[in-house]
Amino acid sequence: MWMSRYFVWFLVFSFLGWIYETLYVSIKEKRWANRGFLFGPVCPIYGVGAVTICAVVENVPAAGGSYAWWQIFLISFFGSIVLEYGTHWTLEKLFHACWWDYSNMPLNIHGRICLPASLAFGAAGVLVVKVLYPLADRLTGGLSPAMLEFLSLLGMAVIAADTTLTVSALTNFSRIVRSTEDMINIHMQAYVETFTETAGAAMQRASERASEERRRFSDSTVSYVTEHMGRHVSGAVRRVKKLRPSGRLAAPAVFAGAQQLLAGVKDRVASGVKRSAKAAHDLLTESRESELQKLSDETPAAPPAAPAVDGHPAAPAARTESEPPQSPDGGRTGASPDHAGETASGK
Repeated sequence: MWMSRYFVWFLVFSFLGWIYETLYVSIKEKRWANRGFLFGPVCPIYGVGAVTICAVVENVPAAGGSYAWWQIFLISFFGSIVLEYGTHWTLEKLFHACWWDYSNMPLNIHGRICLPASLAFGAAGVLVVKVLYPLADRLTGGLSPAMLEFLSLLGMAVIAADTTLTVSALTNFSRIVRSTEDMINIHMQAYVETFTETAGAAMQRASERASEERRRFSDSTVSYVTEHMGRHVSGAVRRVKKLRPSGRLAAPAVFAGAQQLLAGVKDRVASGVKRSAKAAHDLLTESRESELQKLSDETPAAPPAAPAVDGHPAAPAARTESEPPQSPDGGRTGASPDHAGETASGK
């Protein structure tokens, strides 16, 4: 009886979660988006989370008799972290794909969980316990045990069939992807060789060409895969948010090597520029020193000063013929005859 009741709750909350996810993503992307892991209108992770918090509140007694809203918030907050991370990791390991990605959200861990989403699920847990749980309890309380058993068995059959179909489609998709990986690797290897030849001549242009080639070949590969799978496979794949490489695809490693190549070329160019600038500086310094030395060699050196004799300063050096000697009072000797006569008559 109790298991049937919880399973019916699981179906109800999974359906409500699918409505929320589909409306949110459709409004955000401005196109219809069928969300969820399964084909049917259910998101099982919402059903599991809601039933878990309801079971905790119903079966685990609180210290004060009933749970306060902040206690429900904390239980839902940490419970959503465990549930989201574990589900994301499991699906990624099984199918090399993920159905949600928080890589662009702040405070995320490997794109599997993030703080804003966990806070939102904490608030959603309070909404479930305070509003939706009483409604679900009244809904199932008015049904007979036989009706609950019938609804739960019917829901189990539908969910099991949907899960089998989805897993089969995703397994077929993985097989198709593996068959195209060799083709991708060959193409990208050939492109990297061309990229290597052109990187040294035009780094920026080669980088742009690499980005364009990545987008072009990714789009053509997705189109190729889509054309070679059935309708039910494409329906399952369209609900995938992001593919995770299985390790055989060489394209990520190829572009990582190309980026390292570009970085190496840039470093070599920068190093060459620095060496050229240093060589030019050294050459200019050497040229200046050579010119200064040449000018110093061409300039005549001043005669050395005569040593002092008996404490008296040495006589001044002999003057040249072009410079007449000076008299003791500052006048010049060897004046003209007229000037000499005036001097004699004045005595």
